[in-house]
Amino acid sequence: SPPRPPSAGRFEPPPPALSLRRTPGRTTNTAQAALLDAREQPQQPPQQGQQQGQSHSAAAAETTATPSSSSSSSAAASAAVPEVPQQQQQAEQEQQEKERAALRAAAAAAVAASEVTPGSVVAGREHWMVITVPEQPVAGAPLRVLFNRQQSEKLRQRPHILLQYGFNHWELQPPASEPSASASPAQLAPVEGVPRGEGVDFWGATVQVPPDSYEVNFILHDGAGAYENNSGLDFTFPAAGGLTYEAWVDSAAERAVARELARREAEARAAEEARVRAHQTMLAEAEEWGRRQAEELRANLTTLQSGATTRLTRPDTGATVFRVLSLTSSGGSSGSSSSGSTATATTAAPSASAAGPPAPPRAGERLLLQYNRKAGPMGRFPVPAG
Repeated sequence: SPPRPPSAGRFEPPPPALSLRRTPGRTTNTAQAALLDAREQPQQPPQQGQQQGQSHSAAAAETTATPSSSSSSSAAASAAVPEVPQQQQQAEQEQQEKERAALRAAAAAAVAASEVTPGSVVAGREHWMVITVPEQPVAGAPLRVLFNRQQSEKLRQRPHILLQYGFNHWELQPPASEPSASASPAQLAPVEGVPRGEGVDFWGATVQVPPDSYEVNFILHDGAGAYENNSGLDFTFPAAGGLTYEAWVDSAAERAVARELARREAEARAAEEARVRAHQTMLAEAEEWGRRQAEELRANLTTLQSGATTRLTRPDTGATVFRVLSLTSSGGSSGSSSSGSTATATTAAPSASAAGPPAPPRAGERLLLQYNRKAGPMGRFPVPAG
């Protein structure tokens, strides 16, 4: 049997009859025809050096061809997915924003019209339980909710009705910065302009839908335990012009980070407010303490002054034991002296001043106190020498 050609590997070469069965129509391209011709013709085993050279050449050709094939595949893939120019993307975003703005404007106009002429909104739907204006809520626009109290067995006779609402499966709540009229829960009021009758008693409220919402969720209750929640399913309406559910899910991590940052900012703000309140309380307490101290000093001074006297006499003889004099020296200083009946002051003012009523001491003046110890109990003690 003829030797097996190296190119065939472990496969047996095709029989010679294959060339008779193969027709030109069965050949797809020139490379396939050349390969079939090489397999059908017997080949001589090459020399060892020639075989090694062919192996190295084939390996080099394969190595060279591989990057070329990869480059061709990458180029083909790039050509298959054309890149959208940045200007085109910006134009599409602007167009989408214009469409959202148009939806919001139409929703706001519909809500305003429903508040003026609610009868046109209710016409033909008098026995509905819930009517929304617009019929499909719009993200970033107001929403008017009309509730037919007569169609609810639980709230039919309740005097107060509240609208508890949220967005995106209750995960998104109304912002705290909204006015109290738009905060959840919202107070419903009877709708004027719609005749009340059997099965017809509409109450309404207007709320704001956030721009990043994909659905609106709400229930109604009276604040005392009676609920109308659509048989436990809640009232749910898809919102137009906002995020999609997929975009909301994809932004879950960003919302978690935003909530954490908001929590930290709130804690820091609360701590700063507590510090300011504590400082203000400390200042108020210090001011109050100082006021009480001043009042106490004034009260003590008044008590001391009310009991003061300018002259003290003996009850048996009527002789003067103690007298306060207003003294004025030649240097312009003034003072007071305390002396017995025989005491004199060397710096005393003229007799006319001394005889007159003593003037009360003034702040900043010098006082001279003279005491006749012989006229009092201190006279029994010897005077220290020097």
